[in-house]
Amino acid sequence: MRSLLSRYATPLTSMLFVISAVSGAAIFFGIGMRYFHSMHEWLSMLLLLPFGLHVWRNWRPLLAYFRKPAMAVAAAATLVMSAAFIVPSLGSTTSRDAPPERVVVELFQRGTIAEIAPLVGQQPDALRAGLEKKGFKVANVDVSLADVATASGKSARETPSAVLASRQ
Repeated sequence: MRSLLSRYATPLTSMLFVISAVSGAAIFFGIGMRYFHSMHEWLSMLLLLPFGLHVWRNWRPLLAYFRKPAMAVAAAATLVMSAAFIVPSLGSTTSRDAPPERVVVELFQRGTIAEIAPLVGQQPDALRAGLEKKGFKVANVDVSLADVATASGKSARETPSAVLASRQ
């Protein structure tokens, strides 16, 4: 069994890396998202298994790399490059790459009743009354749906469906 794992660790790592690289490039350039997105995610996760076997099989030579300055430089460079993407988004409340429907719901929840009412074909006071019927406490039409949920002791996730239900 050990020889079987050793024999396939490097070839599987290589081939799954190629798939990950090609699908990642396609996603980056917006080509065939519906074909490549799930494949990229799942096969990249699968890549971790042969990668782990490859590292295990080549542990001593790998340790030798850590004694060389090139590995320290490469590690520092990749950390800096990673930080360049992570740091700007630390204070963000909305993820740029979140699904569009989640972004819309978050924008909806930040909107005031006066702003949301026309979007659902209602007058602000009618929407306010509809929300109050659903058990929400609404101070006035100039508060956000998220604030209405907080004041009512409810989750902000409940507000979109309550707004839509109040139209009927």
